Amino acid sequence: MRYSRSRAAVVLLVALSGCAATGDGPDGKKRVIGNATAVDGAGMCTIDGPSPGYTLTGSGPTAGMTLDVPSGAVRAGAVVGMGVPARATQLAARSSLPSNLKLVAPGTMLEVTPPRTIFTVPVTLEVAAPDPALGPLIAAVLPDGAETWHLLPVTVSRDTATIVTDRSGIVAVYVQQLCATGACMSPDPCREAVCQRNAVCAYPVKPNATSCRTGGVCCAGKCVGSDTAPVDCRPRPPQIPLSFTIGERPCRSGDETLKDYAVRCDKAMGGVTVPDFDCDDGKSTDVMDRYGDTWDSVNDKCAAPNVLNGKCDPGSRFHVLHRGDGTDGTDGVYIVAHCRKEATLANGPNSAQLQNPKGFYSDVAVIQYNSNTGATCFYQALAGTGQGLLHSAPAPTSGDTSYWLTPSSTAGIQCGSCHDSGPFIRSPYLAQLGQVWPFENDLTNAFNPYNPNQPKADPNFLPGTLDAEIGGAWNGTLPYSFTGLNFQSWRSWSVTKKGNLCTNCHRLAYSQASGNWSMGQGTAVEMGLVATNPEQGSAFVENQQTTKWKHGHFALGVSSPVWMVAGLNFTDNPANNTSAKDMRTCAQNLMNGTPEEGCNSQLLAVGDTCPPPSFSIPGPDPNGGDNPWQHTGKQPLGNPGGRLGFYYFTELHGPLYQTSPWDPTVDSAEMINTAAPWAPPSSFHGSYLRLYAEGNPPQWTLAWGVDATDIQNNNNSPPPPGWPFGKIEAIAFDQIDSVPDVAQCGNAGFKIGDPTGASAPLSTTIDSVQGASAAILGGFLGNVARSAKTAGDLRVVDKGGATILFQNHENGGSQQVFGAQAWRNACANWQASAHYYPNAHSVKTSSDVLLVPAKDVADTICYIDGISGDWSTWGANFTSASAKIHNDPQTGWHLTVTQGPQHEGIPTTASATCLSLKN
Repeated sequence: MRYSRSRAAVVLLVALSGCAATGDGPDGKKRVIGNATAVDGAGMCTIDGPSPGYTLTGSGPTAGMTLDVPSGAVRAGAVVGMGVPARATQLAARSSLPSNLKLVAPGTMLEVTPPRTIFTVPVTLEVAAPDPALGPLIAAVLPDGAETWHLLPVTVSRDTATIVTDRSGIVAVYVQQLCATGACMSPDPCREAVCQRNAVCAYPVKPNATSCRTGGVCCAGKCVGSDTAPVDCRPRPPQIPLSFTIGERPCRSGDETLKDYAVRCDKAMGGVTVPDFDCDDGKSTDVMDRYGDTWDSVNDKCAAPNVLNGKCDPGSRFHVLHRGDGTDGTDGVYIVAHCRKEATLANGPNSAQLQNPKGFYSDVAVIQYNSNTGATCFYQALAGTGQGLLHSAPAPTSGDTSYWLTPSSTAGIQCGSCHDSGPFIRSPYLAQLGQVWPFENDLTNAFNPYNPNQPKADPNFLPGTLDAEIGGAWNGTLPYSFTGLNFQSWRSWSVTKKGNLCTNCHRLAYSQASGNWSMGQGTAVEMGLVATNPEQGSAFVENQQTTKWKHGHFALGVSSPVWMVAGLNFTDNPANNTSAKDMRTCAQNLMNGTPEEGCNSQLLAVGDTCPPPSFSIPGPDPNGGDNPWQHTGKQPLGNPGGRLGFYYFTELHGPLYQTSPWDPTVDSAEMINTAAPWAPPSSFHGSYLRLYAEGNPPQWTLAWGVDATDIQNNNNSPPPPGWPFGKIEAIAFDQIDSVPDVAQCGNAGFKIGDPTGASAPLSTTIDSVQGASAAILGGFLGNVARSAKTAGDLRVVDKGGATILFQNHENGGSQQVFGAQAWRNACANWQASAHYYPNAHSVKTSSDVLLVPAKDVADTICYIDGISGDWSTWGANFTSASAKIHNDPQTGWHLTVTQGPQHEGIPTTASATCLSLKN
């Protein structure tokens, strides 16, 4: 492989597939022209397999691109070369490529080898040396069947970079622009390249005066909309973190129209919509007029400049369009609109404030938030150069993109880079509409119109700025997520540092947008410093010269309190600033992967179509220190993503067995336990794996364990069984688009058991109407599906017009003890069976089966709903039967069953059902 880059990183990904018997080229090589997707054969040759090699040649826009694969297998030390055409051809190729060629940009990781193909021996790959301004490469190898990438050494010489693999597998390269020499070279003349503290270049992190902060892009020296810009000027593809894991359901992605986005948002808000509104009507508030603040235009000073760009903003207005705390209903939905007069970086000095002092605005922004679920939507309108936005804003559901930006352009602004700890930023600029800033602990101040009482909140006070709300849910615990297909790549993490004072009252966060770390923005990274620095400027420009009056008690035209700590400090406190700096260091170290002791974070917000973090039970390890003869484990799971939903098994490993008599504590355990925590009794011998609810109020909990002390020995005959393990994933009901009302969703548990082992078949009804709910297996207690002569069977199955939890086994015999559990996950006016993926209901296999093609993986979930055969036996090194639902990126969801030690030749099987998340 030869790899070359100019101003933008360029990778040629080719289909290295096959060992052709003969070549058809004049040199004896197999030659593929144009849009051919592969060469003959199905995979890499073996080490000794014959091959005349081949050359892949591009045509059309990719004319001149060639890739030569040497004859024979790709041995250690072999170099695969790629010829690259002129830069003009590279640029043309971006928009028109053969299906087997792909060009990408900095910050993107790609598999070098083709889908489902690996280098069968370690290899050496030589790539063109990167542009010195753009930095070296990171390389990694993924061994066959593994889920963890291993970093590889990269040696850079004057002209080439050499990657040596230390094992066979799929090889990937990752391009990151670095600035070890202290300088960055921007590939875009409109964007300033910034060298960050971790020596990573970013553009833009802190925009310069001509940057397109507004979500537009720079093309030929001008800012244009990203939707209408020529292909060469559009934003680069998103970065994919090197530390990703394979196999999980991806977030949904796509591009929505403004109207479709608004409809999706309104649904997430329970039907509470953003209305059309007037920035100038009597219902809105002139922010600077709250306490008579005026703009000293000569010195550019005021009491509370905005934090967006650190500017005083006379004439800007704020309007709470809906407040769901009982004012406009008790729905918990909040909609706020901010109409800014101040010049934006998009239109430079020709702001609406200067050209159109009345009735026009430069920037109108709306945030729509559901405090019950965390769902958040952002809408943005921006004035064109030298123009102004009308004061009358149409409802986003109108789809009027002559006023509002499209969702893709709004997402390009990356609002979540600053709004990372929650939907609202409570800087003094808007906090002054509440009660705390600037008169908390200063009630006798002569400038307090309510002296000596607490100020009354303005009707448009920002949520979270009342005296009773400080240190409450608004600042620390309310859920947060991002709605809309264009926003699903956004992430934020709540960060903590042991002993740090900043998070005593509220949370701080750092974020990622489209895969890129926000190394220079966010509440933990930048706003903590802005809030405590003597120079309280912009969230984008560190240590920007302040436009605030000097710090002190509030006095018009003289002084104003520091931002933090609200109501306790009037001047800047070096200790607070030190705490903010420590939090910044902690957050940036976490993003760099080098956190210091006591520095931790927790995933706070993701796109609302993204799966909540899954949990994998750690399997037994011979060197792990756990006792494989006796072991218990438990994991509280909470609600999926903080929202009402359900969990399900996507991976299951035995052994599942029991040698002790029937015990109701294990074999008939309660599905919901609000009393003492559940634990198996000392008399139980065998294994269990169960999903249930524990605590008061109850929350989802996963428990697993084994007690094999009745057969424990010192000669490894039989070997220790270890414990059953696997993987649990989750779905929130509001991710299932067809559910009409998530408030009408719920869960119910069911169980069956056979104390004597002589009552088969046995069953209990889950749904009296077949397929009414998403019914999943939730408990494997004891033998489950085992038989001496016949294949035992445990599954959720449709039978006789109903959905039942069913178990069958051979009656009689010793220690034939059975127990199983299931969960019914249902919503009013919703039928699960209507949303089963076609031909993917109770699909059964003893080996491997494709459940859902790759094109629909992001819009489906799949769960294990049945097992049969002998899951009770095990062998050395904890070998046992297993079933795994996994995502092959090229083909889709698979159910793969690995046979355990078979009892009398009965194969192990499993079945799965897939549920579509589409309407």
